[in-house]
Amino acid sequence: MSTFGRRRTAPRRDWSTLSAAPKPPGERIVVPKAEGENNGAEIIQAGDYPQMMKPADAGSFTATLKSAGEKADAVIAGQQDNLRDAVSEHVLKLEMAHADGDITGLYDQAHEIRGLADTAGLRAAGRIANGLCQYLDAVNRAGVTPDATALTLHVEAIARAARADDEATALGNVVAEELAALVSRKLAEMNASPR
Repeated sequence: MSTFGRRRTAPRRDWSTLSAAPKPPGERIVVPKAEGENNGAEIIQAGDYPQMMKPADAGSFTATLKSAGEKADAVIAGQQDNLRDAVSEHVLKLEMAHADGDITGLYDQAHEIRGLADTAGLRAAGRIANGLCQYLDAVNRAGVTPDATALTLHVEAIARAARADDEATALGNVVAEELAALVSRKLAEMNASPR
């Protein structure tokens, strides 16, 4: 008999085996909705949360977790070339969106680069893409047109950083910081001007 689509219930926990029982519902901190109603979420203070594992089992669990992390790092390292290729594809799409004046496409590709670049070993490209996303978010909220020069500088910097052979240079970080300063100045100008 299939269980697909049937509601599953969690097994009842025997709290008596743990160091502390949870607080009764009346003593918990409830997160209110915007209208002041209870939405069912609650905040459990760290000291009040029941111990889920016996101290004797914690060492074994920690070793297993560390081993899993090392295996994951090895898998990611083995896929770094594929991840770099994926970032390169997104950079090409970013450049095409910029050439077409497609701000939505520009944002979408910068967002993808921002998410993949650090894992691919392209930290500077990710930082610059993050700066572009933040700039486009702020411009969108303000309802103004993004500065063409700021967009061009970001796109070119992302492309160079993603294609760089030597990610260890400090140049990528300097460029990211300078572009962040440019974005801050442009946003300050935008906020100072009357709409």
